[in-house]
Amino acid sequence: MKLFRFELKKLLLNKKTLIITVVLFAVYCVVGVGMSIASFGGLPNYSIYNELANAVAGSYNPEQAELSYIAYETAKERWGTDEGVSKMSSNDPQLKFDKAYHDYANTVEAYWNGPLLGQDVDNITGIYPLQQRLAELEAAGATGTYDYQRYSAQLETELAAGEPEFQNVALWESLFGVWGGIMAVILLFFPLSFIIAPVFTSESTTGMDNIILSSQKGQGQIVAAKIGAVSVTCAIIALLYFVGTFIGTFLPFGTLAGISLPIRTALTASQISMSIGSFAALTVVWTIFVAVIYGAVLTLISSKLKSQTAAFGIGIFILLGNVIISMLGTTIEEALSFVIDFGFMNTANASAIFGGLTTFNVFGYVVPYYLMALIVLLVVGVIALLGVRISQKYRTVA
Repeated sequence: MKLFRFELKKLLLNKKTLIITVVLFAVYCVVGVGMSIASFGGLPNYSIYNELANAVAGSYNPEQAELSYIAYETAKERWGTDEGVSKMSSNDPQLKFDKAYHDYANTVEAYWNGPLLGQDVDNITGIYPLQQRLAELEAAGATGTYDYQRYSAQLETELAAGEPEFQNVALWESLFGVWGGIMAVILLFFPLSFIIAPVFTSESTTGMDNIILSSQKGQGQIVAAKIGAVSVTCAIIALLYFVGTFIGTFLPFGTLAGISLPIRTALTASQISMSIGSFAALTVVWTIFVAVIYGAVLTLISSKLKSQTAAFGIGIFILLGNVIISMLGTTIEEALSFVIDFGFMNTANASAIFGGLTTFNVFGYVVPYYLMALIVLLVVGVIALLGVRISQKYRTVA
């Protein structure tokens, strides 16, 4: 325990890192406030939007859908694109409401009839298209196939969730926009790369690793203490990320409205049966887990190098692997789809991991994305930790 506390103090509880941590927390709060203000342009606009949304909250309203469609199309003719409408709606609560209800109406349409832009033949969605596809497979005697199992489970999940309802969940939409994907990589994983990179390299640079390797505990307990310190550091920084962005986002809204509603009211593509509050808690736990696994990977990198800059750079390269691969062309992207699916940019996005329809065919069995991601990350974490242990065990004093 003394070794663990010593390593934690070196890594996290030192003056430089504590200053970085305070600055990070402030940045997280500012980002949260900025996201909220950017959405509505101020509290008066949000109050108006809240009244409009609450007036039609609940099941699909065809009359309101028609009115919002007309308002949205009129605005689109003026501003040119959906992005233009979104930008201008931040200062126009009526337009923001009409766009939100128009988007909701499209979600209801997609729930029953599939995507508005056409079906992906390899990933059918929508109640009616799913029923039709299952009927075709049954007629062909293909009830034992992977597709039949997958689509049956998907249809059952969709029917159990029911048609989406419209609610004012602006706070949670803003939060889930920050809590995942590229935002999580930049705000959480980039700083972690800088903080964790010197866990081994700092001692290699000063020659202290020679003393450690010569000590009685150098190749066992000290390594374990470092790994423990990295894990705790990752968890603490991740918690600060969530607390800071939540505080910053909550302050302008001043309400937790919608916390007990189904998650699909905030994430319309979600298929998981869970409340918004429960899913938010799941997002926190999952992201901390992913951060700890990334910490293990970066610890392995640090143990192999003598340069903190090099360890940091490789860590950033790994984080941006999805983006880099997508720039290499469709052929390479398809060949490395497994790397993309389980890269840290994707696995750090709990909304995609738990809320989507992605499944994997494993020896004919339907395996959901979250289960595959859990297995892959655990394997990566174990390999990284074993790699650290082995690399230190067989190192020699210079």
